[in-house]
Amino acid sequence: MLTDALKTPARTDDAASTVLIGGALALVSTVGPPLFVVGLASTPLALAFAPFVALPPLVLRGYHVRVIRGGLDGDPAAPSFVRWGGLVVDGAKSLLLSVGYLLPVAVAAGIVAAAASAVDAGGVDFGPVGAPLVSVGVTVVGLFGVVYGLAFLYVRPAALALFAASGRLRDAFSPRRVLRVCRSGDYVTGWLVGIGVLAVGLAVAVPLQLVLVGFAVAFYVEVAAHSAYGRGAASALGRDSRGAIGTGGVDAGGIDGDGIPADGIGADRIGGDGMEGAADSRVPSEAPPSVQTGRTVGSPAVSANRRGGTATNGRQTGTAADGFVWDDAEDPDE
Repeated sequence: MLTDALKTPARTDDAASTVLIGGALALVSTVGPPLFVVGLASTPLALAFAPFVALPPLVLRGYHVRVIRGGLDGDPAAPSFVRWGGLVVDGAKSLLLSVGYLLPVAVAAGIVAAAASAVDAGGVDFGPVGAPLVSVGVTVVGLFGVVYGLAFLYVRPAALALFAASGRLRDAFSPRRVLRVCRSGDYVTGWLVGIGVLAVGLAVAVPLQLVLVGFAVAFYVEVAAHSAYGRGAASALGRDSRGAIGTGGVDAGGIDGDGIPADGIGADRIGGDGMEGAADSRVPSEAPPSVQTGRTVGSPAVSANRRGGTATNGRQTGTAADGFVWDDAEDPDE
């Protein structure tokens, strides 16, 4: 799994441009927010740059969701940067997922902070036990935050895998489904591989960010880590190591015990209330990634049988696997 995860970004047909784009997005996501805050303190006109600051992190988050989806499918290569609108949507949902899981510790910290402020301001008088109570509260919340943070690091990739698999954000908040993934031995392995890759890779990347190369390195290791998360969660979601439909936890009707379709991709395969997963397979007017990234173009030389189309009187038409309609008709006037 480690080798496959590390090779995932490099196996993309347009690997160089993908890593460069990801590195540029990581650079803007890192330096953009502090520069925006400084600019906003200087002039309200800085608000005009808010979209340029907010969108890159969402694109990266959405791309990570797409990488996890590829890991669930057993895809050996990372996806290309295509369908950017879908990346933003998935990124926004991923952000909501993280906020939802961090909400309990944020609420606890807010309560303790409010109590401490009230005691300091004299609005609440607990007498001589006031200060010790505040100190105990801060200590308890601090320990809770550490433990919760470690649990968050482990649970969040599993929740992201559920979202990537079904296309429904609510599945990521289902305790039974999340725990089923977290209990999987393959997920434990994938998580350990992902965390190890991140720890070592970011330790190398952060110093190199001074010369900008580190941002591309950081993007590379994040892609490898999320691929490992997806590969690890695949078996818990009814897939074998090749991304094919597995038998574990799946009934004869193609639906697992928790209502997730056996192929792991819910809304995009069955037309449910999907997010970007649904968009990936419901955009018939958009060219395939290979065309968008300039790797291939339509050619009459490709046989109709190979491309799943038909050939009639020298005219080849058909539909690509992802819904892109192609037509290789020649102009009769030429």
